[in-house]
Amino acid sequence: MDTKSKKLHALIKAALTAAILCVVSPWSLAVGPVPITLCTLFLYLSAYLLSPSVQRGQWRVIWRLG
Repeated sequence: MDTKSKKLHALIKAALTAAILCVVSPWSLAVGPVPITLCTLFLYLSAYLLSPSVQRGQWRVIWRLG
């Protein structure tokens, strides 16, 4: 892969994880007395999928949207 393809691939992954995070964040799972939102669960998943620099870009997008 060349540099442009890698950057585009990282941008697409960040955009998809940001979109999915915005969609699943209102839902929660009732586990014990304190419910866990799917936002928390998906944050761990996105940390696994994305590199740290792409994560920072994703959070900038989410903060500006929110």
